Amino acid sequence: MTEKTIPLKKAREAVDQSVLITGRLFYSVAQELVETLGEEKGIELLRRAMHRFGAMRGKAIRERTDALGLPPTVATLKQYYDSPLSVSQDADVIRSEENYLEKKARTCGTGRALKALGPDAVRFGPYWCEQDRWLREAFNDRFEYTQLTNMLLGDDCCHSILKLRE
Repeated sequence: MTEKTIPLKKAREAVDQSVLITGRLFYSVAQELVETLGEEKGIELLRRAMHRFGAMRGKAIRERTDALGLPPTVATLKQYYDSPLSVSQDADVIRSEENYLEKKARTCGTGRALKALGPDAVRFGPYWCEQDRWLREAFNDRFEYTQLTNMLLGDDCCHSILKLRE
């Protein structure tokens, strides 16, 4: 069987479309939770769901890398991440080591999707981003993830640091 290859432009379009669909789904669920349960309870449940989602992703990545006999390092997580960030996100890597990654993302597929849906969708965006921490900590409970800035809160980039706790 011959492996099919597609141009990068087509791959970006496919990823962008998938991210747009995911953004719409996330917004629909967030909006329904808040409308049904009220602001406080709806947001609380949304955050719990995003924590569960992030942890589920992190555990799945860890199972995959464990099966390959790889150590649970920052570099391993970056290499085996479950989403094509290099296609959906433009980011400047400030510092990258075996157990340290600092980057500034200038674009974000989910952020673009939520912004396209309007300000009401954007207000839920930071809750989507909470999964980032839980994914990383589920992959390795000695990881410490810090998001210093967030475009969905009005910053010019999403600046984050992932490192192994000492």
